Amino acid sequence: MFTLTVGVIPGAGAREISIQPGTTLADIARSLDLTGRQFVVSGDTIAEIDWATHRITDPNTEIFAVAPAKGA
Repeated sequence: MFTLTVGVIPGAGAREISIQPGTTLADIARSLDLTGRQFVVSGDTIAEIDWATHRITDPNTEIFAVAPAKGA
């Protein structure tokens, strides 16, 4: 298990979470009630269709949950 910081913009700011290696982005979105957001993981935007298969294995991973741009 390791701890990551998830940046929520706009919103609560930084949240620390503890996850098991291999936790999916979908699991994180559900546990933090962040569905409907866009996720940027270590600089790459991850499409919602890929959340269930995108696994977090590196404790140095940067995750940001951002509100979609207006008109997008």
